[in-house]
Parts: sequence; structure tokens; C-alpha cells
Amino acid sequence: KLQSKNTIFLPGVIDYSNHVFHDKHKIRKVLEIDIETKLFCILGIAEIEYIDYKPFFSEIINLIKRGENISIFVTGEKNFINGKLNDIFGDNLIYKGWLSNDKLYQYLSATDVFLLPLENSPKNLGRWPIKFNDFIFFKKPIITFRDHDISDFFGEKEYIITYSNIDSDEIKFVMKKAISL
Repeated sequence: KLQSKNTIFLPGVIDYSNHVFHDKHKIRKVLEIDIETKLFCILGIAEIEYIDYKPFFSEIINLIKRGENISIFVTGEKNFINGKLNDIFGDNLIYKGWLSNDKLYQYLSATDVFLLPLENSPKNLGRWPIKFNDFIFFKKPIITFRDHDISDFFGEKEYIITYSNIDSDEIKFVMKKAISL
């Protein structure tokens, strides 16, 4: 049992019996994603979460402008992704609409870094997104907020990279750390 502020978290089990891990190099050939591309992933994004992701989007755009080979794979709210996110990322955005579990696991296997900012806000208190369970299975770096239940529960692990504020220097630091793993 974990108690954080006004929230009590009782961890449950994660059923990985249907999850499939694919070799990153092989699956990138199948998905036609260059092996040199740094692939960030956001699952289930909606317009309401834009504010949480905005600092990361800004840094990804800065990295792309500096010549980094970066793409961002997203699932979620179709109109938001095809509108706002497409305007931000253009050709660097990978959105395939609804995906079967097998196809989703292919993209998750191809991913380098998962973004899951869960800053202290009323909508994020006591929240344990199911997508986090998927991220843990694939054992890739996960960027998340230090003062959230996820960080309290797991602490600082090699693949869980936390930040404490959204100042651009800290965001740059955690993104650079995640890319280097």
C-alpha cells in the first residue's frame, strides 16, 4: 500500500499474457521506421492532456530543428492528433488510428522513449494509467513527474526518468538522458 498526499494506492497485477515483444531492429524494418530515428511514444493522448505534454513537444521540436532524427508515435483522440499535433510535428508524427494489439505492440517494441507526464494536478491525482503497465512491459525509458504515485511507487529506476518541474533546462536534461539509454 502506498499513501501519497490524499491518495491511497493499492497496486494490482498486470496481465502480460497477451503482450508480445518484437525485436526493435526487425520490427522497424517491417514498420518502415529508420533504425537511426529516435522514436517517442504517447498512448491515448487527448486535447485535455495537451498542457501536460506541451513542454516535451517544445523540446522535441527544438531537437528536430537542431537536426535530430526524431519521430513521435501517438494514439488517441483522432481530431486532436490530426489537427493540433499534425500542425506541430508534420512528417515527424506517426498516427495510424485504432490499432490491433499486435500492431500496437509492434510500435511499442519500436519505441525508444515513452512520455507520461503526470504532474500534480487534480486530473492526475490518484491516476494510474493502464498504458503505464504497457510501458513497463517494454522496458524502455519512461519520462514521468517525480511527485506522482508512479514515481513514489517505483522510485528512480534506470528506465523511469523523473522530472520535478517543467523548466526547459530540466526537460532538456531528462529527454537527453532518456534518449541516451
